[in-house]
Amino acid sequence: MGLMYLAFVLYFKFKSKQKDFLVFSKWTKIFLFILIFIRLGSNNNISLAYSDLLTGKAYAYNKELINRYETIQEGKAQILVVPELTSFPKTIFFEDIKDNSNHWINQCYSSYYNQKEITLKSKFE
Repeated sequence: MGLMYLAFVLYFKFKSKQKDFLVFSKWTKIFLFILIFIRLGSNNNISLAYSDLLTGKAYAYNKELINRYETIQEGKAQILVVPELTSFPKTIFFEDIKDNSNHWINQCYSSYYNQKEITLKSKFE
């Protein structure tokens, strides 16, 4: 916090005297741009998020979830069987509904949507 405070104080002090606080040469700016570009290209959360967005995995996951939620909300059966998700973005996916209706995730879904049971459609059906 102290470093940020000092940086702002110095910035506004120099700005009030019409002096540039930081002056970079053309080559320094190019070097910093390349450095930032390389850093964003490495394996980190930002690059994973962009990868999920640009490849369409996040969009496909969202569409599948919307379809699943509509199926659950419109379902009137005693045991609702929902389709399996096929797209899993690396940045947001954790766990999914299981084919065992007694699993705690399935029970949480059932409780949330006021359904008796919710289970996953088996791959073999």
